[in-house]
Amino acid sequence: MELNLPQYLAISDKYYFEIMVVLTPEFIFKLSKYTVAPVCSWPPVKNSSRSEILLFNLRWWIGWIISIIAVPSALAAAIESRNDKIQFAKLICIAATYSQSPMKMLIFKLFFNRMQYLFENMELYIQHASIREKKIFEQYANHYGSVHIGYYVISYFTITAVILAPVALPQSLPAESKYPFSVENHPVWEMTYCLQVIQALLSGSCIAMDCQIALLLWFIIVQFKILAVEIQSVENSHEFFQWIEKHQKILLQTDEIVEPCSYLQLMTVIFTVIPIIFGGVILFSNSSFPIKVQICGVVFTFIAQLFISAWPSESLMRASADVCWNIYESEYFKRTLDRRIAFIIQRSQKSIIIGIPGILPSMSMTYYSQVLCENTIIKLSKLIRWINIFQFLSKTASFFTTVRIVISKMDG
Repeated sequence: MELNLPQYLAISDKYYFEIMVVLTPEFIFKLSKYTVAPVCSWPPVKNSSRSEILLFNLRWWIGWIISIIAVPSALAAAIESRNDKIQFAKLICIAATYSQSPMKMLIFKLFFNRMQYLFENMELYIQHASIREKKIFEQYANHYGSVHIGYYVISYFTITAVILAPVALPQSLPAESKYPFSVENHPVWEMTYCLQVIQALLSGSCIAMDCQIALLLWFIIVQFKILAVEIQSVENSHEFFQWIEKHQKILLQTDEIVEPCSYLQLMTVIFTVIPIIFGGVILFSNSSFPIKVQICGVVFTFIAQLFISAWPSESLMRASADVCWNIYESEYFKRTLDRRIAFIIQRSQKSIIIGIPGILPSMSMTYYSQVLCENTIIKLSKLIRWINIFQFLSKTASFFTTVRIVISKMDG
């Protein structure tokens, strides 16, 4: 059960020093900066020097080029292995994983100025927050930050397993991609291995982008929570006007984040559902145990990635609606008929939706369960059926080709 502000302040002083590890917002921000550093998705502050900005842009271009060249090589290997359903499904998983990085990096680049403003504003707000606000932010940092840390561990553990795949599997490189040159000779093999390690790290860092976006959403959610509590202490028109200004400012920040967040979550849905479906093909097949362990880690990571995206999106819808209900319960509302109250209630009843009309429905836990439990299972069963049909037709065609050759030889 989540604590409201008065309950939290009442018990925080009693148990604050009994907590062995306290996750502060500043620590969560710093950790997120380190995890997404390879893909350069945390923009530098506006007053950065020209050399810092040039270095940041150079790192972004190098990372984007390295990540985008991984996609065609993985797809080429998948097309070449299309007759082997296990190998084909595995390479499709790898190609979808690699595809996240260039797409999400490009979206961040297109919304660079907006992201720079949002992240800088978030850090400045935390730095200058009051003691009461910092305590409520620490509550959420401890509650949700631990989930993010666990997700970071799972993501990079999976990436490490992919990098070390040649140790346990009969393959020479982490990803069995297809290149227009031989990679068996030295030093080409070493260079290719290093390239694939960098590409894997970029993919892991790209997966951590969802936690970075979730930080922005949790920041807005906490502001709505604080605002919903503050309306209870409003006593006159002047205080209510100040409260309205805060509400409008939060709504403006929310409008700024909805568009880029919607596009990023669309990429998350596309490039997580594909590996989950094709990974299920491998898990339900007769493939070797090491391959199943590797793919199981990949599938679980993408399931967690969908959860990290859906959880704050639904919480944001609820937090914005809670403001409306708290206005009804406020003493100021009971003793006055301020017309501005009706406007605030009407605006609060309009849900803040992370999604793209006609393409991506409202990103929520309901949509998450539908994608995971309904659509994925249906698509997985259809995919397995079509793969079996394709293999049957392929074998039938090979049989008739053999019969035709034998008959032609007999006639000759």
